[in-house]
Amino acid sequence: MSFFNLARIKANEIFQDAVNLTKSVYQQSDNLYTPASPWGQLLVVLRNLFSMVLYYIEDSITELNINTASRNNSITGLARLAGHNATRSISASGVMGMMYNGNRSNLISDTLIIPNFVKLKCKKNNLTYIGILGKDDVRYNVNVDNNKKTFFRIVQGYVESQSFTGTGYSLQTFECNAKEGIWIDNFFVNVYVNGERWKSVDSIYDMSYNEKCVVIKTGITSGIDVIFGNINNGSVPPLGSEILVEYMINDGTIGVIDSIENVEFKFEDYGYDLEGNEIDLNTYFNIKLATPVFGGSNPEQIELTKLLAPTTSRSYVLAQTSNYEMFFEKMQRFSYIKAYTEYDPTDPYIDNVIYLMTIPDIRKKLISGKNYFNLPISSFYLSEFEMFELYRLIEESGQKILGTIPYFIQPNFQYFSMNIKLNIWKGYDEKVIKDNITNRISEYLLSFKRKDYIPKSDLISIIENVDGVDSVDVDYISKEVEDELLKLTNRETVWNSSIDFSDEDNVLIEKYYYPFLYVSDSNSLDYTNANFGQTVDFFLNMQSVQKFIAKNFDSLGNIILEKNKYPVFKGGWGDRYGNYFDPNLSYDRLCPINYIIHKKVEPTTNEKLNKISVNQIKGI
Repeated sequence: MSFFNLARIKANEIFQDAVNLTKSVYQQSDNLYTPASPWGQLLVVLRNLFSMVLYYIEDSITELNINTASRNNSITGLARLAGHNATRSISASGVMGMMYNGNRSNLISDTLIIPNFVKLKCKKNNLTYIGILGKDDVRYNVNVDNNKKTFFRIVQGYVESQSFTGTGYSLQTFECNAKEGIWIDNFFVNVYVNGERWKSVDSIYDMSYNEKCVVIKTGITSGIDVIFGNINNGSVPPLGSEILVEYMINDGTIGVIDSIENVEFKFEDYGYDLEGNEIDLNTYFNIKLATPVFGGSNPEQIELTKLLAPTTSRSYVLAQTSNYEMFFEKMQRFSYIKAYTEYDPTDPYIDNVIYLMTIPDIRKKLISGKNYFNLPISSFYLSEFEMFELYRLIEESGQKILGTIPYFIQPNFQYFSMNIKLNIWKGYDEKVIKDNITNRISEYLLSFKRKDYIPKSDLISIIENVDGVDSVDVDYISKEVEDELLKLTNRETVWNSSIDFSDEDNVLIEKYYYPFLYVSDSNSLDYTNANFGQTVDFFLNMQSVQKFIAKNFDSLGNIILEKNKYPVFKGGWGDRYGNYFDPNLSYDRLCPINYIIHKKVEPTTNEKLNKISVNQIKGI
């Protein structure tokens, strides 16, 4: 093998070296080694086979690393090995109200029976929902319950099942396949062995000796995998036993209904009377949504699986803030998730509370003509019903560790505005440029996930790639800072400020606003002769004020995010100079996003070439 050149390891290089070697050994000309010759054909075939071997080796190595793998089944399989079970779709759920309408026509008996898991059809989205009644059936006596209103939970989807036969072997595994585009619910899966329901656990190590348990995992290719134990860990279904896997098929986010107004439902299944006769439930009952239908989510995206798998908790429990953030991230319902704890030396139990602040993924609610800046502030927080549903999901997951207390809080909004200063190329429409920038910044803010600060560089990078923009700078304006500065510039309100002034600064303020108290002090100041700008500068030079501003902005002008606050670029407030930021988006008056065009630049060849060079350096 000494004829191999380790510096030439490509397939074509090895092929050429083999040709050169045989030519030198047998002293033959190039004519005998063309593809038309027998020896040349053999070499070409061997080269192609060798290329395929190298390709499969490279491909197998690539697919063994979750960071470089490209095929879905490779990523899902590696995630399973890491202990991560990809989250399947979750059914949207809500509360339905039902009342007997008084109709008694064609009734043989006075009792109407509504079975559990009764199917309903929503006329708005044409999807199927099932009623969770909490017992086998609900019975109405038309003589007694004519004014009785019943509420029950509805879940979007329908129930299917697959049957298998026990083999008697340890670690029996069955795969419930699903067709392309069919989603199995993440929570609603029941496994019955000979008619007896077996408990679902997260891992085989959670099974005790001969316990009737089963592990349910998201399938690597599709559907779900059902895994039984080996006697030492879990029981083994006997040979010939009937295994029934019951699961729900849902449509994820499509099943969400945001409003209860103008939404009609009808029963798809029949009810019964005491004689066993079928009755049309729509004839005798009026039904109406009592709450929105919330919580539907699509299956975990493969890119999210790649991110979550390396950080999966092997304990399968919700114990730390990172566990809760991962739990909610897998739902794909939120654009922003923050979990944190508090510490109080006088309260030994407060560190058991996990504070949860979540912002809904508003992009899923956007309609035509709407963007971040013209959405109402109510779009940015969860309703009481949505919080209740999330508490229910946490409990139903079985992952909450005893002693930890999840507690949802509404975000404390920090209001901001931004000034965008531009140089643009001549020949471009200003309004088109502004519209493009507004749409891109809206998209950025709707998908914002950072928890430390909002970098100006992010927005600058986005804006400078808008067609027609030559150069850009961005400044943030904080309502909280402006409110405090406005208080400071008035002697009547200065002491209402929430700024923690030092003793030295307090004396300076007194000398400034009450100089008559210091008539003997030659260093006393008198604000009566100062203009507004001088008063602002006087306070901005105070260390206490600078410290307060530093809590909101860093030295680069980036917005610093506090753990219990969420930034929003919304109007409806004024600055220290009395300027009002209109809550509605406008290019003619101050609002959450303001444009200042300094000049228009002639797009000469040198400027264009420089722009190309910059983009090449940035890798665009």
